[in-house]
Amino acid sequence: MKINNETKIGLLAIFCVALLFFGFNYLKGKSLFKKETHVYAVYENVQGLTKSNQVIINGLQVGSIANVEGDKDMKEILVTVNLTKDVNIPSNSLAVINPNLLSMGNSVLEIQLGNASTYLKAGDTLITSLSGGAFDAALKLINPVLYEVRNAVKSLDSVM
Repeated sequence: MKINNETKIGLLAIFCVALLFFGFNYLKGKSLFKKETHVYAVYENVQGLTKSNQVIINGLQVGSIANVEGDKDMKEILVTVNLTKDVNIPSNSLAVINPNLLSMGNSVLEIQLGNASTYLKAGDTLITSLSGGAFDAALKLINPVLYEVRNAVKSLDSVM
């Protein structure tokens, strides 16, 4: 049985469109074959958090931000968290947005685990808290240096 050229070109076109679809979704960070869990967080200020930013627990990336959308008067901003790893998150865990100074201003959503015996299920909402921002993060890095400078000045003063 001979397949004519129009059929071959049609099959090739269908294959290319499917490959484009899967490749585009892969580049957007969507997992096609893994089970994903969505939980939500509500903020007044997202501090530069955008779609596809990292979600970390104890320094390990466990997911990404699936969507950030606000209501009409922008008093509450709903953040959809896409968890790609199967983790047990206690129901009293805290979701904090941390501006990451090392990655050129990209914010990350850090989940600080609580100690509750019940765990979040798909569709539940995390407890949120505002972080201090980039200034507080820089101040934490500078504080140990200032402490050493103060000690050096005290020792110089006593020597003089």
